Formats: sequence, structure tokens, C-alpha cells
Amino acid sequence: MPKLSLPLTLILAILLLATPGAAQPAELGLVYSTAGRHYMVDLAQQRSVRVGPAPPRGSQMMSSGAFVGIVLGDLNPSSFTIQRFPADPNSYPDTLLSSMDFYAQFPNHFAPLAYQHGDARLASIVVGSDQTKLLFVACLQGMGEIAICEPFQIDLAAQQVTQVPGMRFYDTRVWLHPAGQWAVEAWDLACAGNFVAAGREQVQLSGMPTSAVWLADQQFVYSRYVCKGIFFPEQTVEPSYDLVLADANGQNERVLVTGMLAREMALSPDQQQLAFITSDPGDLGRDHDALWVVNLDGSGLQRIMDVPADTTDLRWDVPIPPAWLRASEPPPLPTVGEIAFINEGNVFLLDLPSGQTTTLVDDGTVGSPGAYGGIQIAWSPDGTQLAYASNRTGNYDIYLLDLATDTTTAISNDPADEFLPTFAPDGTLRFARLLGGLDWGGVTWSLVRSSPHGGLMADPPQESYEPIRLQALDGEQVMSISFHRVSGTLQTGRSAVAWDHDYYSCPTPSNRGTVFDAQWSPDGRRLAVIGADCWASDAYSWGYAWNNALFLVDAANPQRLPERLPLNHDYLNALAWSPDGAWLVVAQNSEQIDTSFDTRPDGLWLINLDAGDPQRISSIGQHPAWRPLTPEQIAALTPTATPTPPAPTPSATSPEVPSSNPTADAAAGGTSANAPSPAPATNTNPWALPLAIGAMLLVLSVGGSVGLWLFLRKPPR
Repeated sequence: MPKLSLPLTLILAILLLATPGAAQPAELGLVYSTAGRHYMVDLAQQRSVRVGPAPPRGSQMMSSGAFVGIVLGDLNPSSFTIQRFPADPNSYPDTLLSSMDFYAQFPNHFAPLAYQHGDARLASIVVGSDQTKLLFVACLQGMGEIAICEPFQIDLAAQQVTQVPGMRFYDTRVWLHPAGQWAVEAWDLACAGNFVAAGREQVQLSGMPTSAVWLADQQFVYSRYVCKGIFFPEQTVEPSYDLVLADANGQNERVLVTGMLAREMALSPDQQQLAFITSDPGDLGRDHDALWVVNLDGSGLQRIMDVPADTTDLRWDVPIPPAWLRASEPPPLPTVGEIAFINEGNVFLLDLPSGQTTTLVDDGTVGSPGAYGGIQIAWSPDGTQLAYASNRTGNYDIYLLDLATDTTTAISNDPADEFLPTFAPDGTLRFARLLGGLDWGGVTWSLVRSSPHGGLMADPPQESYEPIRLQALDGEQVMSISFHRVSGTLQTGRSAVAWDHDYYSCPTPSNRGTVFDAQWSPDGRRLAVIGADCWASDAYSWGYAWNNALFLVDAANPQRLPERLPLNHDYLNALAWSPDGAWLVVAQNSEQIDTSFDTRPDGLWLINLDAGDPQRISSIGQHPAWRPLTPEQIAALTPTATPTPPAPTPSATSPEVPSSNPTADAAAGGTSANAPSPAPATNTNPWALPLAIGAMLLVLSVGGSVGLWLFLRKPPR
């Protein structure tokens, strides 16, 4: 038997490899940047998710994860710096070369070679093949409108810049090979292009390149545009465009894709696939920009998705993290539940199952007392009462609407403005009282607490220079949000959990991240925060260009970076949790920012925390508050005790199987922390099991034969 241990080990290993649900190799993802944001493409689902701020436009990634790029001066075309940007966008870049030092060494050159990409001037930089040098192109003053340009390299170890001899170009787009000995050049004036090799005569290409990418063996792919240049008679040239693979000497061109013009290209690490951004055939890159993928033999051409017109920095990247691989289809919307929201000073109630909206407060007085007062409404823990601030008597007081009796009670009548109502879990009410102004702006305010036996108690005054929002966590702890575009802060209400937003936000002078709204989940395990998501390119220059994102903080792991939900919104300003913590309702107001490619309309959106994109549930609405389930709803959802039938198999058309927590499931569209875990993923390879069985039989046969042979050879005792 010991002689069979090795074959048995092999059998077990083969069976494990063929077991359904075994881990499969992760596929590489494509990334691109647009409007200062970074997106990763899921090729299988043909969609992208936002994964954070983008690196500076036109920069190149090194093996260390750092980026290098040429930063051009805003006013002086000849001013530039070559910088190395750390992987962390909140760290400052290193200057590798300044224009002052470069021109001191090469006084006849007047500017780096730059090109126009959308509304930006960019200059190309190339990371050397061995990661020890950088390559770029700078120009000499030429005659007339034409300048002559030459390649240079920076030795990163020696911190020295030298000229690469033997190559010259015109002042048009150039694509240098990482080895620094070859280049592809476009010549706009003649609508032509050249293959350039160091110390050799140029080889004219069959069209003008609009983009190019190099293979490891010096072959290259370029997007060819044949047009009516000054050297071609107009009547003999029919404009055309293709993607062409050429040999290392610029000859022997083979067409990979016909009728498309690419402005960005990226080669997969195995050099078997080419990704490119182009427009629909016939539009020549002017409209309908899209991402495509094709095999390098010209087969498998596939349109992946539309992309914005200013998309840049396309490249293959690391495998897609599992946390970003959300199912493309969201689960069904909640079948039970109601959400209150504010619109133009009135309060409405949206019934999720029917989609119908009813008016709760219609006098247009619900709001806040000016610039330092945030707006919020709050439900009592049993869902029967709604608190809000109204100035119907001349100043803001807190009112309580009882939905069962349709009666309204004034909770406060102080001459000072009162606002920001929030309920503690025990049913007591908290709100803010505005006490007065401060020099240089700001206010003093006090937190007011209701007593279970009646009456109000005010805490000592405190100061704020920004609007605030509140959430009562228990009888004592209150989370306070001070939201402002430059120095907003968040006091989470729990000393063990601190909000650290520096990874995602601009490096403000106070070094604090901006936060606009936040709320703890009903179970207190997760904190959802709407925070600023600033462009990394602006972070390095200390400029401010604002987008918003939704983050989740895990209270059990407070030191871990917040999880970023893939919301494609541009201005989120308020949120609320579903009763079971499976959904978030988010409000957006796009009027406060510039619209862009992925701006969504105003109103309310639902996002499930496990899968899918946001779903719009209302075209109006701000400051939502998700109503807790009433006792009647809980009773209606409790199943009657009956014999348990066999569990049905879920399908696309059948209802979901109830979990052990039916109340939570119904409140969140069938999603619950107690819901059964999904079945393991099956092995999609139909040959895996037959091959495993065959291998097992082969190993058994060989092992048995070897064992029998050893037994027969054993000498008798």
C-alpha cells in the first residue's frame, strides 16, 4: 500500500483541479481615464466601473506602480517638468527634470514635442524597456512652421539627460519604441507617416498614423489614415482608414481591421490582443467613441462599450479585484417599504411596491435656517412618526407628524431656529438649536435632547463654520457631519472608528477629506459616506475639480481603506439605509455641478450593496429618509405556520426562496445577511470531468502495474 501513495496523491490533485467551483485564473482588465476619473473594464460583461481618481493625463505606469509624465506649463509653451508621481495620489511627485535644467544643457531646443488631445496639450513620455530610463522628444526651432525634433533619454539612476543620436522628426506626433532606436512618425502636412530607425533612412508608410503601439520584436501596429495631402492629387485619392500590422523595418503591412480609425491603442501583456478606442466607421473619430478588442491575427473583432470623447490613457492592467466584479443585473427592487423625501419645501412619501407618491407636508416651509443649517427629516424607530423642521410660524421649529392619526405636534417653540431632527433608538429626539453668529462667519449651536418624560435639555454651546447634519446612535452618542467643499469633517460618533478620506480626496490645506453626508447602517456595522472624489491631476497642482463618490467603512476593520461603491454619479448629496442594511437610497442634484458623460438626472436612486448599478426610483427628491417597518408590515410579512413544502428552485421567473429572516428579505427586495449563500460557481469547462476521470483511470492502471511488478520482484522470505 505505501507504494501507491504517490499515485493516490496525483489522483487527489487531479480531482481537486476538476472539482466544480475551483478557482479559475483571473482575467486582465483594461483601464482608461476620463474627466479625471479612472475606470476598469470588465470585458466579459462589457461594462466599466469607476475605481478612483485617475493618474495625470498622458503619464505612463512603471513596474513599481508609480507614474511618470511631462507636465506642461499653462502659459509658457516651453516650460515643462518631468515628474514621477507615487501610486498614492496624495503623495507629492518627484521632479526628475525641469525645463530650466534642460535648456541650460541644450540651449538650442525650445519646447518639448506636444500634441493636442481634446482640450488639453499633452507631451509623450516612454518608459524604457529595462525601466532604468525615460524617453521623450524636444524640438529645435525650424524654418517657417516646421520644427525639427530629436529624442532624449533620462538615466534614472544617474539622474542625467542625454540626446539619443541618429533620429530626427518633424514637430508632429511621434511614437518612440521603449528601446529608443525606432519610432513611428506622423506628418500631418503631407498626410503621411514614416518608420524611423536610428542611423538609417526613413521608410515612408502607406498612410498617416493616428496612433501606434509596439510589439516586443519591433513590429508595430498603427492606425492608418489615407487622405488628400499636399502630395496627392485630390481626384486620385479616396480617403480610407485601417489598423495595420507592419514589420520592424516599416514594410510588409498587413491589415488587421478595415474601415476604423483608432486614436488610442493598447497591447495585452501576452501580445495576443489589441484594444483600441475609435468611432463608428465613417465618422473618423468625431463621434460615437467606442472601445474595441481584436486578436492580433485580425480575428475576434468585438465592440466592448461606448466611451466618452475625452477618454485617454488606455492600457491593460492587473487582474480585476473580486470586489469590483459586481453582477451586472441588480436584484429586484424592494417589494415592501416607503421613503420620505423633500422637494421644494414639501415632504412626500414614496411607496416602493407601487411607485406612487403621496404628500405629507404641503405648505412649502420645510427646510433649514440659512447657510449653516443642513436639511434632514427623521423617522421614529417604530416608523409611525416623522420629524422635520419648518418655519411656518416665522422661525424654524421641530414638528412631529403622526401618520396614523394625521396630526402634527410642535416639539419646540424657542425663538431660536431649530433644525436637524434625529431619533435615538430608544425613541428620544435630538436636534440642533442655532444660538448666534460668529466673527468671520460661522455659528454657535447647541444639541437639544428630548426627555422620555417630557421636556427638553440643551447641551453646552459649540461652534461650527460649516453646515452640519446629525445622527443619534444611542442615548449619548451622536454622529456629527460638517460638510464643506474644502474642509468638511465627520465625527463618526464612535471613538474606535475614524473617518480618513485622504486617500480619495484633494490634499486640502487642513489635510482633511471633504464629506457631504454619512449614516450608520441599522446594525451599526457599516458607515456609508458621501465624500469628495477629486481628480488626481488636480490634486498634484492643488486645484479643485469636484466629483462625489459613495464609500463604506467597516466598523470591525476601521483601519482598512473604505470600500468604494461603483456609482457613476457626479453630485451625490444625501443618503439613507434600508431597514435591513442591504440597500442605499441616494439623492443627487446635478444643477450644482457641470454635467458630463455619466451625469445622471436629479432625483432618488437605489443601489444594492452586493450587485448591480443604481436604479432611479424618482425624478424628484432630496434628503431621503427610509421608513422603518411598522408593526403591521412586520406582522403581514410573518409567514403562517404551515407544513414546510419542498424548497423550490429559484429561476428567472419564479419568486426567490425565503431566507431565515423573511422580514429583512422583504424590506430589501429579498436580500439579507441571513439569506442562503449562493451555490458555488460550476466549472464551465465541459471536458474537465471526463479528463479527470480518464487521468484517474490511467494513474490507477500505472500505479497498479507498478505495485504488481514490485510485488513479483520481491524475494521470498
